[in-house]
Amino acid sequence: ALHWHPNLQLAYGLIWGRGNVDGTLPEYAAMLPAWRSHLLQASYEHRYFVTYVQYVFGTGCQKPDDSWLFEDYTARPFWGTTAFLEVKLPWIRSSVVARHDYFDGPNASGKPYHRVIAGYAFHFWGRNKNVLLLDYERSLYADARDPWALSLTMQLKL
Repeated sequence: ALHWHPNLQLAYGLIWGRGNVDGTLPEYAAMLPAWRSHLLQASYEHRYFVTYVQYVFGTGCQKPDDSWLFEDYTARPFWGTTAFLEVKLPWIRSSVVARHDYFDGPNASGKPYHRVIAGYAFHFWGRNKNVLLLDYERSLYADARDPWALSLTMQLKL
C-alpha cells in the first residue's frame, strides 16, 4: 500500500520450480515439468465498497497430472482472471457482492473455466463477523457438472 492511499493494495507473487510427476508416466530422465506461476493483484477498500482484481499466468503446476503436459512432457501454459466487488449498504446493514472468474488452462473438458457469482449479505451483531449470505453461482462453460447453485450461508462469530 502506498502512504498516500492506504486503502490500495498491490501485490505480485511468483512460483518458480518443478512440478511433480505421476509414477505411472513413462520415464523421461528426471526432466520434471517447469512450474512457473505469476500472480498480479490489486485491491481497494472504501467505506462503501471493496474491489479486488487478480491476473495469473504461467506454465505447469505442482500436480502429477499428465493433462498439464504436452506430448514431449513440457508444461502447458495457463492464464486466468478474477474480479470481485462488494457494495456496502450500511443504512440497511447489508451488502451486495459479485464475482467473475475465468481460467484457461488444462482441465478435463478442454474448455476454459468461466463462472459468475452474485449475492446479498445481511450483517447482524457487528460488521462482517455475523453474516447471512444468499448467493447464486452460474458456471458459463460447456460440460459443467453443476451449471448453477443457490446457497444460503450463516456465519456466526461468538
